[in-house]
Amino acid sequence: AIVSGALGRIDFEPDLVLIWGNSAQIMRIIQGYLWKRGGRVKMSTFCDGVCADAITNAIITQDLQISFPCLGDRRFGNATDSDLIGSIPFDMVDEIILGMEKTHKAGTRYPIPFQMSTPKFFVKLKKQLDKTKRSKTAK
Repeated sequence: AIVSGALGRIDFEPDLVLIWGNSAQIMRIIQGYLWKRGGRVKMSTFCDGVCADAITNAIITQDLQISFPCLGDRRFGNATDSDLIGSIPFDMVDEIILGMEKTHKAGTRYPIPFQMSTPKFFVKLKKQLDKTKRSKTAK
């Protein structure tokens, strides 16, 4: 049986947390997930039936799943073209939140700030590369 509810309003510990978001929001969840683990998140989908794709895979694998909303979600659930779904086994939630907090402190934010100028790090790196090139050609 499946019982669902808003996390702040339920009186039981869920097996799974589904989070709907845009690609940047789901990216932050993935970054939180990878903060301690490293590596990559592999995505497997057949784009039909979120219940089969997002819910059952996360429960069976006990791992983060990223899915697309299905036709039913789009027809009846008002899913938009930019939505993605993150399915998180409840035992992983604290780990992902910690990773999101740590990456936030390191400068990864949502919403992602728009930046017109070249970051100082890249300017400094270019100067170092130019200096290295000059020293190699001088020899």
